[in-house]
Formats: sequence, structure tokens, C-alpha cells
Amino acid sequence: MNKVHATEAAVSPHDPTATFVYDELDDAKTHIRLLRIRHAEVGGAVECDLRPHLVEHCPSYTAVSYTWGDPGATTSISVNGLALHVRQNCAYVLCQAHRYGDGFYWVDAICINQNSEAEKSDQVQMMGQIFRRAEAVLACVGDYSGDSTFLCGKLRDHESTLLAVVDQLDSSNAAFWPRYRVPDSTLQQLLRLAKSIAWRLRFTLDTHRRIFAAVVAMLERPYFQRVWVAQELFMAK
Repeated sequence: MNKVHATEAAVSPHDPTATFVYDELDDAKTHIRLLRIRHAEVGGAVECDLRPHLVEHCPSYTAVSYTWGDPGATTSISVNGLALHVRQNCAYVLCQAHRYGDGFYWVDAICINQNSEAEKSDQVQMMGQIFRRAEAVLACVGDYSGDSTFLCGKLRDHESTLLAVVDQLDSSNAAFWPRYRVPDSTLQQLLRLAKSIAWRLRFTLDTHRRIFAAVVAMLERPYFQRVWVAQELFMAK
């Protein structure tokens, strides 16, 4: 397969087998690359543009948090009109992100030159800043297994109630989380809160069981086993 060095302008190679090659960033400690997804179809073509930006002056963008997936399962996407091999999970993530519009996205497997150890080292040190500066973060947690469609439907239906519960939990964080032993007063408060949740949602016992089983299945996905999730989601606006 031939290699063609891609410039910042999108190109359409005469040779369809030409592969994308990264330009060096002016300074990997102060610059990042951002994607624009032109077309993305599950099981079909994925076409993107990739441009470098000074992080202090880059346009609004969405960062994507996901698992890389099976290293043996790869596919080819188009970047600046040239072929780039990525893992299938990465291509699927681009299809998901494309549903949110054609704005700018940061996806580590593509926006960082994975063949440059020096660049990877500098960019990894910027990860907190990259996610903190993002206008939004998309968490791509996996497929629709484990009754997740049902779970997400319940979360949407009762969003306002659940957010109110989170506010109540936040108000007691200072007393609860830093300690190994939970004071009796805090236990009583959490018990009242649990009863309040059950009353406000008023699900049947079978529904509660189904919800808890779906939550457990969700948290057992590979996405939630990643150490990076804590930083990526904590830094998100």
C-alpha cells in the first residue's frame, strides 16, 4: 500500500490505496488535532477531516470517552481523503458521534499520532486539559446488551427526580465520603433518602429488580473497568 503525506488541506488521492501519514504538530505540548466527521455509516464508509489547532485558540469541540476494543478487529476509514486503519470500535464511535452533528471532535486514537512515542507522551499529559476544555464529553459505554435500552429509558423518564436525588447526595458528601465509618446520623439520612427515592419513583418490586440487574450489567462493561474513565468524566463540564 502506498503512503501519501497529507497536508492540512483535504486531498483526494488518485491512488485509492494511499494511506494517511501524520504531519508533526508544531508543539505537541500546546497543540491538538480535531476531527470533523463528514460521513459515518455503521458497517459502511467513514470520512473525516483532521486539522491541528493551538489548544488555547481551538474551536468548540466534543471529546469522546470510549474503549479501544479488540486490537485484532480493524477497519479502514478516510482521513483527509486518505486511508487510515483503526480499530472497529473507533469507527463505530465515530458513527455514534456523527449523530450529534458535524462539529469538531477529539478522539484519542485518531487525534494523537499513535506511531510517535514522543507525541503520545506529551498529549497524555494534556488529557486533563483536553477533557476540561471540551464543550461536552460523549461517553460511549458499549452496545445495547444487558437490558440497557430499558435502563436508559427509565433514566430519561425520571431524569428530574434522579437529578434532585443527586443534589441531595452532594449536600451530604462532606460528611459521608471522606470517612471509613459512617455516623449513625448519616446512615439515617441515607435511609430516608432511599425511602424517598422509592416513593417518588413508585416502581413495582419486579421493576426495581430489573433496574438493579440492568445497572449491574452496565457497570460490568469493559468501559467502566478503565482507569481513564475517572479523569475523563470528572473533567467534563
